[in-house]
Amino acid sequence: MKNIVSIALLSCALLTGCGNKWLETAQPSTSTESSEAIKSANEASYALNGIYDIMRGYEYYGARMTYYADVTGEDMLANGDTKRAAGYYLFDFNKDNTPSSLWYQPYRVIRNANGVLAYVNGVSADQMTDVLKDIKGQALTMRAMAHFDLVKVFGAPYAVNQGASLGVPIETEKHVSTSKPARNTVKEVYAQIITDLEGADSLLSTARNDGKLNRFAAEQVLARAYLYTGENAKAFAMAATLIKNAEAAASSKKGSTNCGKMRNMRRCGRRTLQAKYCFSCLIPKWRPVTQKRGLETCYGAWATMTLFFQMII
Repeated sequence: MKNIVSIALLSCALLTGCGNKWLETAQPSTSTESSEAIKSANEASYALNGIYDIMRGYEYYGARMTYYADVTGEDMLANGDTKRAAGYYLFDFNKDNTPSSLWYQPYRVIRNANGVLAYVNGVSADQMTDVLKDIKGQALTMRAMAHFDLVKVFGAPYAVNQGASLGVPIETEKHVSTSKPARNTVKEVYAQIITDLEGADSLLSTARNDGKLNRFAAEQVLARAYLYTGENAKAFAMAATLIKNAEAAASSKKGSTNCGKMRNMRRCGRRTLQAKYCFSCLIPKWRPVTQKRGLETCYGAWATMTLFFQMII
């Protein structure tokens, strides 16, 4: 009995004597604090790769977000009422049964983009290289695209009441898991989208960047954002400028994009106009130009206007 008591007392002494300070300083071997995750341009670039991986996944542009837009519009029909697109096509979803990925995947993009921006915004002006500027431009464009997708799915069209109805929460800071931000209005969401894209436009490179966003990508999304908010003159000017700059870059590697099988190629006579923005694969609504022989001027105002409306509708 005495031996049992002695062993018990010794065990208590050992347990209380060790302390738990090591728990406060120990670091997990498979993860790190978000504030410590990005400390260099290379690490920021790796973080962007992770965001692209989210965006290309089947729960986002890889499938669900893309066919949601197609079958709820007028471009496609669902192949039967039991297929995965049928619920969207028949408008059977409501606030209780809508797939949560339409919400959480864009917010994953926003959260991670904000992490990249938190690092880049902490870099001093004299250390802001062209590489870092391009990284910041990509992150801003990603955040804008995600907010754009969210407000199109969960908000009323801007034209209904000039954006006065509720849209989605705007997230521009590093996400805190306990935060529950209130919904912003549709107008406020579009204002943030346009602010991010206009900021990205001056930062992004026009150079070819396979599989990633460049300036032409940001300008294409910006033209569409202008259109959705009724800024038709700005939308046309941005799209016309985009096409002109893309044409000017055609003679060099700047701005050229190899996207899959080059689906967004349009031939006019002997000349070819290539869509010079990355992620063109993700916007399948660019339709062929219908032109009458002898009447078209391939790079004239008429063709520019036609291509503009094809790109933004």
